Amino acid sequence: MSTTDLPDDLIALEEQRMQARLDLDSYVAEVEVERRAAYPDPEQIVERRTWTPQEDGRWFELRAAYAEAAAAVLDHPVIAQAAADGKRWQVEERLRSLVPRSQVVIRKDAAGVERVVVLHNGEEPAAEVQAA
Repeated sequence: MSTTDLPDDLIALEEQRMQARLDLDSYVAEVEVERRAAYPDPEQIVERRTWTPQEDGRWFELRAAYAEAAAAVLDHPVIAQAAADGKRWQVEERLRSLVPRSQVVIRKDAAGVERVVVLHNGEEPAAEVQAA
């Protein structure tokens, strides 16, 4: 099997996996920013780090969605065959190269206020850059 010819449905599953991961990472960053703003004093570390039951619940939902999306990629027949052929790593590497990467970062503005920013292929969207 060639690592350059991957089916569209597998690429779509990888895109869904990456979106689920982005949703999870974005949520974690947003909660961290909100909790640091709500509990800014150094002695409020416990309050800052202790999530509410609702925050925990949402994290578990997003984590389950990511696990489901990742399992769908791993269960795809192309990945299963690649594993049987000892070429899973090469196929997964090719698959990753076909799907744009996003990353969640926390930026501070000039006043020190934090905000969550999503980088796409390492770059901030134009609107995010202008707003900064």
